[in-house]
Amino acid sequence: APAKYDGLPDALPHLGRALHETVMWKDTMDMMLKDDVTHFVDAGGATNLKAFMMKISPQAALLMT
Repeated sequence: APAKYDGLPDALPHLGRALHETVMWKDTMDMMLKDDVTHFVDAGGATNLKAFMMKISPQAALLMT
């Protein structure tokens, strides 16, 4: 399961691992939806993440900007 961090200072020491470890995108999105996160931003501006989110939660994908 994806790790939960208590804010950015708690997460910073772990960011380097993100360069070489498996991305747990679906698990992370599932956890965020379970935690009642309702809005997601695709900072890349592409449609790939929105398409992936559509498979997980069509309602959340419609709110993506």
